[in-house]
Amino acid sequence: MDADNLSNQSDQTAKDIQPGPEDRVVRPELEIEKLPLGVGPIIGDSIHILISNAVLVVLVGFVPVLLGELVKYVVFAIGPLQGLEARWGFGINMTFSLSASGVVDMIAYAVSTALLVQLAYDAQVFRPIRIRRYLESSMNSILPLTLLSLAIITLFFAGSVLLIVAAGSIGITPLLTAPLLILPLLWLCAAVCVTAPAVVIERVGFRGLARSLSLTKGYRWPIVGTIVLATIVISTLVIMALVLISFFAAIGGASGIVGFILAFVASVAASTLATGLFSILFTLIYARLRAIKDGLSLREIAEIFG
Repeated sequence: MDADNLSNQSDQTAKDIQPGPEDRVVRPELEIEKLPLGVGPIIGDSIHILISNAVLVVLVGFVPVLLGELVKYVVFAIGPLQGLEARWGFGINMTFSLSASGVVDMIAYAVSTALLVQLAYDAQVFRPIRIRRYLESSMNSILPLTLLSLAIITLFFAGSVLLIVAAGSIGITPLLTAPLLILPLLWLCAAVCVTAPAVVIERVGFRGLARSLSLTKGYRWPIVGTIVLATIVISTLVIMALVLISFFAAIGGASGIVGFILAFVASVAASTLATGLFSILFTLIYARLRAIKDGLSLREIAEIFG
């Protein structure tokens, strides 16, 4: 009997301590922690890859541009289009020449970018540099990269015009509009910056721009910070390199044609290295975003697409 009473008392006590509706605490769902982009390691690795492969980066970046310039010279200066001005008039000839020249430049840029993206990726996963394979793979990327580059340029131009018109409508002078364009255009650059790596590595073709918008979502301001820091670093390095080259040229007594050649080579090398750094940077940003959003490591992406 005592056991029954004890059992009844225990049941009653359990009922008494049951939380009522007013006592229940509703626990919110745990938020998934947003992984950092890793700006420092990305910039550090980009500079390391650039310095370790400086000669290759210059060649890979410069040769397609040089070939593009030769094509333009052969076609427009001494080739079959030389007589367009006499037949069509100066205005039409100039418009056609500038348009075709722009297309050649974009194709050269597409080839250079495709090569640099693959070089950067192989360097990051410690695979040997394979220029021949890069050339073969780049052929499939030229058309998408060229057309997507044109689309991105159009997007930047349209965005700039809209911002200028909007600023003018509220009374902001054109002189003050230019600084206001910097942040929106940097944000837009961050949104589209991994288009080329997506096309070349992931082989998404014309969906590269949409893929870039998807991957960079939620990380565009950190990417803006990365681009700004990289710009400061590469500007400093380029200025230092140009000063050193000018100094040694002056000590060596280079003048006339020799001085001109040294200055030209230095400026081309500096420009190509700057372009190469950003191609490498965007490739590593792409790899980091794939790791964050798709859970794929560099090696896994290389095995799938390389």
